[in-house]
Amino acid sequence: MTDILWLPGTLCDHRLFAAQREAFGEHTTAEVGQFDSVTMQAHAIWQQIETSNVALVGLSYGGILALEMIRQHPERVSHLAILDSNARNDTGEKQRERNALVQRLFEGDFENIVMDQLKPLYLAKANQDNVDILNTVRDMAMDQGQAVLTRQIKAVRGRPDQRPNLASIRVPTLIMAGTEDILCPEDRQREMHEGIPYSELVLLENCGHLATLEQPERVNQALEQLFKR
Repeated sequence: MTDILWLPGTLCDHRLFAAQREAFGEHTTAEVGQFDSVTMQAHAIWQQIETSNVALVGLSYGGILALEMIRQHPERVSHLAILDSNARNDTGEKQRERNALVQRLFEGDFENIVMDQLKPLYLAKANQDNVDILNTVRDMAMDQGQAVLTRQIKAVRGRPDQRPNLASIRVPTLIMAGTEDILCPEDRQREMHEGIPYSELVLLENCGHLATLEQPERVNQALEQLFKR
């Protein structure tokens, strides 16, 4: 069985991969809110895991970390799954948006930020009233807290552009996202797919930014095929 490292997204933890951990085993879920630098966070995760042959499965911010981790230690990665993510660095406009978000956090608006952005930005229309998903995401966010979000926002804001490194990825790779993912749209997925030689692209209907929660069975099917490669 492949050793798997689950890499959660912003304000998420092991619950983001509940259906996947049930199907493939719990394995290890990384802590991804310790540093305000993608490079430092990826290095710290490598320092904390002992296996030398691991499958990286990352969603959103976790996917950003996975790309940095395989850049740092390609020899330690057996498979790569990048879900609802993006290989690009932030533009000036995006950086200004994240600066404004950090300012709102400093003003004590944490819970409102989580709930205001959750439905329109993270979920497909068909899932925006799914109480189980909404409660799971809210609970993860509140458990992670404001300090973690601030660090993660800063890390994403200053993240490196991974596009020049895509061609050097030589392991079986899955690129997956929802067709209704506003944050990481289809063109970003195709860009990664075209850049990574051994990648497969899977786009999920009726799915937004949280594929593992919105379409868990489809994600599991794609991961099963990936791990067989």
